[in-house]
Amino acid sequence: MSTEQTPVKTPHDELVARFLTFACWDHHEHGKADHRMYDRAAQKMLAHHPELQRDSLYTAIVCGHLEEVQRLLDAEPELINKPGGAREWSPILYLCYTRFSNKQTIDNAAAMARLLLERGADPNAFYMAGDAVYSALVGVAGEGEQDSPRQPQAKALFQILLEHGANPFDIQVLYNTHFSGEVLWWLELIYEHSLKTGRIAEWKDPNWMMLDMGGYGSGAQFLLTLAQKKNDLVLAEWCLTRGARAVPQPLPYHPKHRAKGADMDSIRRQAVFMQQTEMAALLERCGAQSTPPVFEGEEAFAFACFNMNLDEVKKQIEQHPEYLQSATVLLAAAQRNRADVVALLLDLGGPIEIEQQGHRALHEAAGNKAIDVAKLLIERGAEVDPLDPIWKSAPLGWAAHADDQQMLDFLSRYSRFVWTLSFRGYVDRLREVVEENPDLAKSADSEGYTLLWWLPDDESKAIEIVKLLIAHGANPAAKSKAGTTAASWARKREMLEVVKLLE
Repeated sequence: MSTEQTPVKTPHDELVARFLTFACWDHHEHGKADHRMYDRAAQKMLAHHPELQRDSLYTAIVCGHLEEVQRLLDAEPELINKPGGAREWSPILYLCYTRFSNKQTIDNAAAMARLLLERGADPNAFYMAGDAVYSALVGVAGEGEQDSPRQPQAKALFQILLEHGANPFDIQVLYNTHFSGEVLWWLELIYEHSLKTGRIAEWKDPNWMMLDMGGYGSGAQFLLTLAQKKNDLVLAEWCLTRGARAVPQPLPYHPKHRAKGADMDSIRRQAVFMQQTEMAALLERCGAQSTPPVFEGEEAFAFACFNMNLDEVKKQIEQHPEYLQSATVLLAAAQRNRADVVALLLDLGGPIEIEQQGHRALHEAAGNKAIDVAKLLIERGAEVDPLDPIWKSAPLGWAAHADDQQMLDFLSRYSRFVWTLSFRGYVDRLREVVEENPDLAKSADSEGYTLLWWLPDDESKAIEIVKLLIAHGANPAAKSKAGTTAASWARKREMLEVVKLLE
């Protein structure tokens, strides 16, 4: 039996580890508000502990301290690809994944990239996020299901990495950026890079298999479908004029299942369904069929609704009254901010609280910046705070995840969902709700975290909320199942005045 003991971390070691963790995103953090919270905590740490920027090569990179990085590499060149720091990454990954909004970090990002790569940093460095390869390019692009901000100097860093040998055809970059649909900025870079490096032949394949997305379709299918969903004519035309075509083909989706990606005709059919006349015409000019598509079943009902064809809608309901009881069209209209379609369905007697997989129209509106639909639903008497079964979140929480300030301001006037009211700093509304029902001040989730963990970044508002909650029965000494206290979490966020109150 080994007698070697694991070294005990000192408070300084813990501070450094926390700083690197908070200053850099990875696949575990989700939502713009969380990224912002961690960034602000890192800012406070550096302000309270300026010595952090000289602690190691990793902290110097994150802080944008170019001279210190150069000094350290001059002394120990072998550090250039050595994994380390809180995340056990190589140095180039800390540069690509940091979202530390420190002026020096942002201003020196391109120069830092050149310095590291010229010293031998691997442009294809990566870490594994489950089964996904999260490369340096992925770090620069950001987004993904984590909704990470893009690196402020993304185009410059992407270009520098390509020039030094990064694989241009990174499908994780495509997947992560498809959520916003903002893919053209890096597509243009890799296309120009292909021209310069003699790899343009790979773009001649109409399927663009160099960006093959497996069960999601070939690169061409995936991008043209994305352009149609976002009604992005610029992206669609860019792809089509460079030879992309959605050609049907069997693609592996699961070891026991094979699926076909969308073809030109099906993409054009969806464009017609969504009344995207210019998109449909563009696809027709590039080879899609031009005959009017035929819609059947509930799809025909939806098509009539989205075209506000009242006679056809009524005819469909007479033949299939169950269509009006289906959540499909109502939730699709909520996603697209089609208040006119929602009003039509409700006026015809459709239920307002109908669910699909446990969430309702107000959830969809809140999560998709559909403010017109949200206002209509509230006016028509929709329940304000239904909880979805997966995230246990009210529509206000969905608006928070979408980081939609307009929606948050609107829903917060009606919501009693204290978790988001607290985290987003709606002090006055939280006071109204807690004074009406003091037991809410003692709310705790399944892991034992109370509202005292859910404080806004604005420390003055956080202090008001702490005082409010304690005055109405919240216990500052309460421990989570993990054995932590609200004070320990506030300390990690460098909210030192809050810590004094809680302790």
